[in-house]
Amino acid sequence: MKNYKLLISLTSLIGASFAASTPQVEQHDIAKFSDILNYVNQHQTKQDPDQLCLIYDMDNTILSAEPNVGGDSWMAWNSKLSTDNPNKITNWNLSEDLHGFEGALRFFIKYYPTESDTLAIINQIKDTQQHPSIVMTARSYERYFAATENQLNTNKMNFKTNPIGVSGSKNQPLTLIPNNDFTAYKAYFNGVYYSADDNKGYEILYLLAQQRKLSRNSNLCKTTIFVDNSATNTQNVYQAFLNNKQGVNLIALHYTAYDNYLTPNAKTLATWSVAESSSQGQNLFNLIQQLNP
Repeated sequence: MKNYKLLISLTSLIGASFAASTPQVEQHDIAKFSDILNYVNQHQTKQDPDQLCLIYDMDNTILSAEPNVGGDSWMAWNSKLSTDNPNKITNWNLSEDLHGFEGALRFFIKYYPTESDTLAIINQIKDTQQHPSIVMTARSYERYFAATENQLNTNKMNFKTNPIGVSGSKNQPLTLIPNNDFTAYKAYFNGVYYSADDNKGYEILYLLAQQRKLSRNSNLCKTTIFVDNSATNTQNVYQAFLNNKQGVNLIALHYTAYDNYLTPNAKTLATWSVAESSSQGQNLFNLIQQLNP
């Protein structure tokens, strides 16, 4: 009888230990940027604020250029043209490196915060509540670094003040890692992780593992909140974190405020069309021709 009770006790302890080490992974939609605060306040660790971390996507999550030339929907339209009507892409001399051209273009166009309180909320979480916060963008480092830095600085978004672990900076060595397709480079610099179109879920887990080693803090980002306007990215991160061996808890938030820009509409298509002499697209095409006589 005693052995039976001991077996029950041991089984209960093992079960409790397993439950404690199993990561809690959840996924939600949010319509407003301020909704993030609800999850931060539920899971914040005032004694150890670095146990809760925030990772934000960039385009149409914290900053946007929609619906103008250079935005995500414009890029998606051009990418589709490369298959459906390659002549229009060829006329722009973009067929070889559409992303490279976009990186240069984005340096000059105006980006703005997705909502009026986006910057204030980021700063409250990052600087006031002291939870490490970074940007994770699908952009590659070599094509988009200058544009990304310019857009963040112009909008006073500074992720160098409290990044996750040790971010590359002017005083830190920078490591460039090729993406899975060997078409671009990934890097972590100035609080921005350039994931170069690789799966964000696996990239976050890799980043956390590296930063935990560097900081010798196994509880760094014990709970991570990931925010992205892309349902695909949010789902990828959710799937990658299920039963992750690092035991990192995840709250994946799909930010839906910019869903109406995911598919170009008739108005934006007319604005972007290179066939219309009055369009932004034609004006941009003319500028390219002037710069390349």
